[in-house]
Amino acid sequence: MVGAGILTTSGFMLKETGNPWSLLGLWTVGGLMALCGAVTITELATRMPRVGGDYVFVKEAYGNGAGFVVGWATFVMGFAGPTAVIALISAKYLISGLVGCGILQLTTAGIDIASAVFATLMIVMIALTMCRGYKESAGFQSLMTLIKLFIFGSIIFTGFYWGRGDWSHFSQGGWPQKDEWQTFPLGLIYIGYAYSGWNAAAYLAGEIKSPEKLLARSIIGGTLFVMLLYLLMNVLYVYAISPQEVTTLDSAVVEKIAELALLRLFGAEYGYLIVLVLGLSLISSVSSHLITGPRVALVMSQDRMFPRFAGGSSSVSQLPVRGTVSQAILAIMMIWSGSFLDLLNYMSA
Repeated sequence: MVGAGILTTSGFMLKETGNPWSLLGLWTVGGLMALCGAVTITELATRMPRVGGDYVFVKEAYGNGAGFVVGWATFVMGFAGPTAVIALISAKYLISGLVGCGILQLTTAGIDIASAVFATLMIVMIALTMCRGYKESAGFQSLMTLIKLFIFGSIIFTGFYWGRGDWSHFSQGGWPQKDEWQTFPLGLIYIGYAYSGWNAAAYLAGEIKSPEKLLARSIIGGTLFVMLLYLLMNVLYVYAISPQEVTTLDSAVVEKIAELALLRLFGAEYGYLIVLVLGLSLISSVSSHLITGPRVALVMSQDRMFPRFAGGSSSVSQLPVRGTVSQAILAIMMIWSGSFLDLLNYMSA
């Protein structure tokens, strides 16, 4: 769940409204919506503990036609698209950190190209790791997730304790003005995208021991934990940057709201180093999508609703290698298809 959304979405919303309370309110509403979905999907997954997640549930309830549509939408926009988005924002933070630290010297256009190249290489390397075997893929994912949570937790703690912020920034907002309400539906779409992933464990239900116990803990507990993490990150953004100032900034700047906040809190000397570490933390989100998404392709191909190329598991690793390759190729194509904002808008819609 913790990926590109929390590092980008808040910047666009503050630019449109300049109201920190609207920002926190929408993130709370988005979290409650995700929690409702988490409770529902947990019930379904424990009753039908099979690989495939939403595709399986929709096909069983409404038939093959609806399952076909949901399955393809899930594979393309639920997994391949986010794989591209998260890899690209991770690469952007990594490249920006290297440039800020003086290790690289690139123009703005050069940063965009280098980010796309690095994101492509990242997806290729992670996909190869995910194809090696259960032990390797699970070990890599567990390690990277722990590192990511440690990094986010450290940023929140150090930002509030040592960061140069100002609590008076929260006085700039209040009850939403009339024109703000018009921006909320789009903002909620972006936030919904940022919370996406709360149902990921359900796609692996058929491979989990004691799903009736573990699924509730992972899906519901994970959603609550991420909701708290997201709210704390947004409070940190407002603490670091004046919301009214954000309304005057260019979209390319607010696109990396986390980087902007870190530079304000710690200065360029330490800020870019933390930005670099933050980019590394997102690698686990890329790998999590490359673990889950191929299961959808595998089950759909067995039902003859997906190219047979993706069907079957490797005789060596017992993993859906072909589905993983298919998702990686599609994600790489998306990376080179347009700008980051275009890609984010497509995935959010």
